[in-house]
Amino acid sequence: MSRTSKSPGKQEGITRPRRDRGETTKDLQRALQGLQEAGARVSISAVAAAVGVTPGLIHNKYPAVAEAIRLASGRTVKARLTDLQQQLQEALARNAELRKENAELLHEVRDLASVNESIRQQLAVARATATGKVVRIPTP
Repeated sequence: MSRTSKSPGKQEGITRPRRDRGETTKDLQRALQGLQEAGARVSISAVAAAVGVTPGLIHNKYPAVAEAIRLASGRTVKARLTDLQQQLQEALARNAELRKENAELLHEVRDLASVNESIRQQLAVARATATGKVVRIPTP
C-alpha cells in the first residue's frame, strides 16, 4: 500500500507517492549489487537511475549508501582527499621548480642585456669612427 502526501506548492488534489525509507535503502543496495554483478560502471547516478530516484536524494538522504557506492567505484571521500593532497604536493613542487627556473632565466636576461648594451656602445663608437666624427687616439 502506497501512501501519498501533498507536495508543497502543487495544485490541490495532485499527490505523489511517498517512499518508505527502509525500502528505498534496500532498493539502492540491491541496485548497487546488481550493477556490480553485471560488471557495469558503478556510480551514484547509475544506482539512482536503476532505482528511479535522483542522485541528489542519495547524496542528501542516504549518505551511507552514497559512501558504499563511492567505495565500490574506488572513489571514497578519503581516497579523493588523499589524491587531491598528492596532486597539490606535486603542483607545489612543480611550482617551486618553475620559480627557480624563472629566477635563473631572469638572471640570464639581465646578463645578456648588459652585454647587449656594451656591444651597442662599441657599435656607436665604431660607426662614429668610420664616419670620421671621432678620432681614435692611440694609447702609449
